Amino acid sequence: MCLTIHYLFESAFHFLAAFFAEQQRCCELINVLSEEKEKNETAQKQLDALLYSKRQKITENTASDTATVSSSLESPVKQAAQLPSTKVTNRVVPAHRRARVRGVLLHDTEEERQD
Repeated sequence: MCLTIHYLFESAFHFLAAFFAEQQRCCELINVLSEEKEKNETAQKQLDALLYSKRQKITENTASDTATVSSSLESPVKQAAQLPSTKVTNRVVPAHRRARVRGVLLHDTEEERQD
């Protein structure tokens, strides 16, 4: 009977030793898992920040392209009104100051030229 108790005690001791070793491995795995989660969160934050800045640049470029396209689609009158005034070198002389042309200006037609 004493031997049986000794074997039971010994097997219980080995069982508890294996149990504690397994508990220690579980704790180590939990620590490794939490470290990996922190690394993933940090990498995700960096990626989000990078994508956000690129998305802002794309949005700004798209907005400027849209403004360029919309300005090119505006009527010439609006475009001329928006442009600063520049000095015109070839101004048209008003009708009342033009020299009067008297008589009729005749143009030859193609049929008359061939004859």
